[in-house]
Amino acid sequence: MLVILVFAYALTALPSAQASCGPISDVTLTFYGWPDNSPPGSDNAFDCGRGNNADGNPMAGGSGTYDDPISFATATDNKNLPQCAIVYVPLLRKYFRNEDDCAECLTDWNSKGEYHIDLWTGSNTAGGGQNQINCEDSLPGGSQTIILDPPYSLPVDTTPLYDQPSNQCHETTYSIPDSASLCAGGTEGGGSSAPVSSASKTFPSLSSTSYAPSIYLPNTTEKEKRRAQNDCPIVIPSSIADEHEEALEEPRVWERDP
Repeated sequence: MLVILVFAYALTALPSAQASCGPISDVTLTFYGWPDNSPPGSDNAFDCGRGNNADGNPMAGGSGTYDDPISFATATDNKNLPQCAIVYVPLLRKYFRNEDDCAECLTDWNSKGEYHIDLWTGSNTAGGGQNQINCEDSLPGGSQTIILDPPYSLPVDTTPLYDQPSNQCHETTYSIPDSASLCAGGTEGGGSSAPVSSASKTFPSLSSTSYAPSIYLPNTTEKEKRRAQNDCPIVIPSSIADEHEEALEEPRVWERDP
C-alpha cells in the first residue's frame, strides 16, 4: 500500500506543462483587434477566466505573460488547440491563449490541415479604426513556430502590439531559439535577449468618405440592399474624393454574391 501511495504522489508531482510541451511549426500568424473583430468590440467566444464585458460575453485582452496571456482565435475543429490552451510565440516573446473562434482559420484547417491562429491586438475598451487595421497588416506574421503548453518561465516582451491611446504599432521580433531548450524552461532558450527587429509606427489619421451602391440587380431584396449598404461601402480619403466628386457620385452597381 505504501508503494502505491508513493507512486501516486510521484505522478501528481510531475509538471503537466513539461509533459506536453512541444513545438508546432508552419503555423500561420495573423492579427485582429477591436475594429475587425466580429462583431467589432472585445467580445470573445470562450470563457477562460479573464472576466466578462458589460454585455456578459467573455472579454479579450492580455499583456503577454504566462499569467495574463493575450487572446487568440483559431479553428474550433482543431482539437490539437483546445479552448483555453496556452501557446508561446518565440517570434514575439509573448504567451497567448485560445479564447475565440476564427472563420478563416476554420477554412484553412478543414481544407488544408493548416494551423492558423489570429492574435489579438487590443484593446478591451476602444478600437483604433483603420489605423489599427493598418498596424495589423504590417505586423510580422506569416508561417512561424509556436510552443504548445509552454513552461511559465520563458522571456516575455509585454510591449503591446498596438497601443490605441498613442496610436503606436510595435513590430519588435526576436530570433527563434531551439524549441527543445524552450520546453526545458530555459530563460533564453538558446536565443539572444536582444530583438532582431524593432520598429514603432504611428499611422496618420485620414478623414474619408464612404460611397454605398445605389443601383441593384432586379429582384434584389431589401435585406440584400441593406447588407450592401453596410458591408460593401467604398471608402476613399476625403482629399481624393473632393477632387473627383462628380465621378464618385455616378451610380454604382452592386451584384449578388454568386
